[in-house]
Amino acid sequence: MKKAYKFIAPALIGILGFSSCSNEENGGFQFPTAESVIGNYQGTIQTPSTDSTQLNETAASVGLDSIYIADMAVDDIIRILAGDSITDSISYPEQVAYTMKYEREINLTFDTVWVATQPDTLRFDYTRGDSTYQIKVVFDEEKTGAYSIFDRELKLNLQANKLIINEDTVQTFHSIPYQILLNKQ
Repeated sequence: MKKAYKFIAPALIGILGFSSCSNEENGGFQFPTAESVIGNYQGTIQTPSTDSTQLNETAASVGLDSIYIADMAVDDIIRILAGDSITDSISYPEQVAYTMKYEREINLTFDTVWVATQPDTLRFDYTRGDSTYQIKVVFDEEKTGAYSIFDRELKLNLQANKLIINEDTVQTFHSIPYQILLNKQ
């Protein structure tokens, strides 16, 4: 009888061990990793000039070490440049693409991937009348964000803290917060 237990017990443990590793029973669940944040996204960007009913929509993609935003909101910057005299003689790109580096770290306790962004300078041209200006928007250095594995949402907060027009810093510029909410596709 003892010999039977010596054979049956390991066999049962092996069967239970292999069946608990099967992905078929739990709908193909994969254990979350820091790479869970990588993928394509759709979402919105909110700045002080946008109300909650008309947010700036954008597409984004997250790679191993960079975040690409297809259409960064520049309306607040244009309002600063044009002042009260917004006219038809002003032109700027309809879409301003933006890429920044980032680092990620998983926090399994909260089902979250922490994202530390390393923003680069946003650059675009702005034309008023016959003059074209090179615009640079400098963001605060490292800011944090989070990707919720459960909700599949990436939330980022950036702070534009310096505006440069043709290499001249605008001294009267007040920082502009950017709240970016992206949903993984």
